[in-house]
Amino acid sequence: MIRTVIVTLLIFLSVPANMAADVSKLLFSRITAEDGLCDNQVLHVMQLPDERMLFTTQGNINIYDGVNFSHIHHADIEPFYLKDYHGFYHVYVDMSQTVWIKNRQSLMCFDLQQNCYLTDIPGLIQKMWPEKKTITDVFVDTDYHLWLLSGRELWNDYSCKSVKLDPAWGDVQDVDVYGPYGYVFFSTGNVVCLDLKTSSVVYAKAAYSSQEAEKYSWTSMVVRTADGHFYQIRNGHEGVFLCFDTKSRTWSQLFTAHFTLHTLAVKDDTNIYFTSSMGLWRYDAKNKTREEIENHTLYDGNKMSASANTICFDRQGGVWVGTYHDGLLYAHPDRFPFRNTESPS
Repeated sequence: MIRTVIVTLLIFLSVPANMAADVSKLLFSRITAEDGLCDNQVLHVMQLPDERMLFTTQGNINIYDGVNFSHIHHADIEPFYLKDYHGFYHVYVDMSQTVWIKNRQSLMCFDLQQNCYLTDIPGLIQKMWPEKKTITDVFVDTDYHLWLLSGRELWNDYSCKSVKLDPAWGDVQDVDVYGPYGYVFFSTGNVVCLDLKTSSVVYAKAAYSSQEAEKYSWTSMVVRTADGHFYQIRNGHEGVFLCFDTKSRTWSQLFTAHFTLHTLAVKDDTNIYFTSSMGLWRYDAKNKTREEIENHTLYDGNKMSASANTICFDRQGGVWVGTYHDGLLYAHPDRFPFRNTESPS
């Protein structure tokens, strides 16, 4: 009797991320519940500061260390009510190794060091921001720093100070940093630049008119490039793909879409990828062109639709795609995390 043995190859080696090839030319390995995932609906993919990969599936956290999966199953605890978050599933991890999971006005926290869900989120918040008894939204930036929203006040752990936000800017939907400044992105298409040392406002810039803003006001996702650009996808009655240049302080509207844009990932300063309900797209920032990737090619030669929930580039040059119902896809220009070999039983 012959059986298939899945051999795990270590992927966390010192491979420069810029070695990653064009995603459309890579061969993918498929990783499913049979290989250790809790289930095959992958909602979010991210790499932790210690290089491990974190995948969230329906109700569960999956952590992959390059050899094995470990799981944190959904806890039977009441989520914290997050009044001002109306978006879809979003996961952050901060520098204290706390995982923050947001989904439509609810928040759950998991402590990776203690390997447990946190049941006293209000108590955790008050230790950081004693002036406030509750928060209405939470964000973690690219550098793993925490931002807390309470009504129209936004606090960050750089200055441990808060700033009052003008209601005309709209609702806060994303926060990130570049250099000594924080950038707050609003439902109206505004971005507000803050001085991280003082939490004071430096300037505000709108991506489009207030009439256009109504079309794209529902959800947002922002990613940062090393050269000081923020790329953003927004959804509403339509989808839109935007870029904000921190050096020139200008917005560019790259294209609009009549379908839902899911998640955004930066391979390098030139190549920006995003998933959607209509497949995977690559935007070439240098040539200002875009192309649709309709299918992924698997290691066995079969094709799979490129429509997916999420995409993530790890710091070792690999790419991970979280699918709707088919588990994870992984590719690296130099290796595969799994290979099939035949051995006698």
